[in-house]
Amino acid sequence: MRIKVISATVLAVLLAVAAAPSYSDHVQITISLVSGTEDECAYSVTCVSLSAATLDVGGEIIWANDGSETITLTSGESGDHHAGDDFGPLDLAPGQTYSRIFNEAGEINFHIVDSPWMAGSITVVSDEEHTHDEDSDGHMHATMEASEPLAIGIDVAIEDGSGINIHILTEGWRWAPENVNEDHVPGEGHAHIYVDGVKTRAYTPYYHIPGLEAGSHHIRVTLNANSHDDMYVNGFPVEAVATVIVDEDDYEHEPVPVDGTALMSIDATAHVDAKSGYNLEVEVTDFVISGEGVDGEHVPGEGYVVVSIDGEYHNRLYGDWIQIPALEPGAHTITVSLFAYDHSPYHWDGEPIETSVTVEVSDHDDSDHMH
Repeated sequence: MRIKVISATVLAVLLAVAAAPSYSDHVQITISLVSGTEDECAYSVTCVSLSAATLDVGGEIIWANDGSETITLTSGESGDHHAGDDFGPLDLAPGQTYSRIFNEAGEINFHIVDSPWMAGSITVVSDEEHTHDEDSDGHMHATMEASEPLAIGIDVAIEDGSGINIHILTEGWRWAPENVNEDHVPGEGHAHIYVDGVKTRAYTPYYHIPGLEAGSHHIRVTLNANSHDDMYVNGFPVEAVATVIVDEDDYEHEPVPVDGTALMSIDATAHVDAKSGYNLEVEVTDFVISGEGVDGEHVPGEGYVVVSIDGEYHNRLYGDWIQIPALEPGAHTITVSLFAYDHSPYHWDGEPIETSVTVEVSDHDDSDHMH
């Protein structure tokens, strides 16, 4: 089963920027639903449902059936005996919509009766609740009102092997990993990705989340200034959310090297991050790094980078930059290797195309060194 997702918060941001006067104060959210079977959900590369978006008191939610089959919408969580007490069950024919204006703060749960995996949650909040954001470790982020229109959306694909690839789509935004921790520059910065509340940074439009356990996981992506402030438009966070369902990992892959070229190479520089860890920058020759074709067929000269720390796999890199977490005191070797879209390592003259950089971590954060 596949659900076509229009990120609720994305539309809220867009309409907050250029909304009709009747919605400019409270924002309108549209949720696009496309029906499908549970088997399609289990075996497709994408199985996403809308979850945990926010709406201002007095705002409107519109549920739209953009599929080709009638769906039955109802309020409440799947399996909730009280489902439908607030609204529904409602039959929506293809092209039909259902809308509600919510004048009280609270949580609005909903699902499709015959497709309980199509479910979501909208939190209706008052103005005073839009003041800050908190990480899983309790760190409070300041908020920054954007001076220009901004928008964000996410496409999420689940791979065999329980990895997740996120494509972050933006409008009015420039990725600037080289300026992280610096002063705010309008329209540039990075993203924060929260997986079940645990945060990491993303410096490029494509990001990989490896090795999730089987089950449901909540993904939230925010746009953040160089100073890490959460970007807001008209009082609403510039964020996108989704829920992914990961199956048990029974994937086995025997990598078979593919041929590179004599000119193909990769270099790496580990920049000490002012807050924690490192920001790893890579530079390639005769190679294209991209997340667009990952998990597809091999395209000679294209692919991604695998980052390992002390011989242990860390993550993939679909761009030029990635954050490396804080490391224990001592010497650590960070290795970056070129891989094809089909997950085969690039070799030349019988050797992997890779390079390593060693970082020396002392007991004091301000005395790290790179060799």
